[in-house]
Amino acid sequence: AEMYVSEVKDDYYTGLLYTQMGNEYNEFYDFTKSYESYKKASDYYHAASKELHYLFALVDQSTACRNLNEYARSDSLLQKVCTEAKRIDNHSLAEYASVDLFMQYIEQGRTKEARIIYDELETNFGIEDNTVSFMKSVINLHLSENNISKAETVLQKSWLKAMNADDSISCHFAASQIFEAKGQYDKALQEQTAGVLIQNHIVGKNLKHPVLTMQRNSLHQKLEHEAYKRK
Repeated sequence: AEMYVSEVKDDYYTGLLYTQMGNEYNEFYDFTKSYESYKKASDYYHAASKELHYLFALVDQSTACRNLNEYARSDSLLQKVCTEAKRIDNHSLAEYASVDLFMQYIEQGRTKEARIIYDELETNFGIEDNTVSFMKSVINLHLSENNISKAETVLQKSWLKAMNADDSISCHFAASQIFEAKGQYDKALQEQTAGVLIQNHIVGKNLKHPVLTMQRNSLHQKLEHEAYKRK
């Protein structure tokens, strides 16, 4: 479909295409291409005057940046979205961006800033409907404040919400951190091992995808070269 972008000449649908491509690359851990796709999506949405699509695409960009450990760029994108969400009074977008910013602060060890955002989220939105990955960050926040009982309560809710392998990995790793905080190192190691085994299976499968992409690009170049020679 990307080959026909120049012929379609529809900025909105092209933006949707690049969003899907970004999601696909993200699923297979190709975060550089994921970022490039989301960046193109946001540019096309902006050209199409689709403000809400544009802002959500900025959040997608920030996620790709975070996966590439480019936290400064990701912080800037999320803060911009939060500001715009408040300006247009869009609560869904505000929650979406704030959740990502909270998780990012936890990853960076910025727990005081994370606590401020978490309190705002709890007051304005609650946490029951958020993702397992978000709840793992909540567990990390509670552990940083030495509140093991709250961390255990959130972990129980996380297991109930777990829907796929990534969710299970998050729960196993969170459980490992809780057992470590309690000094139960054998159980911590068991949970860590369980998470790693699932993760290894996923990573092994997903690493095949960039190879397929390279093969596809190589074949495409070869076909173009053959067409040129025939011409």
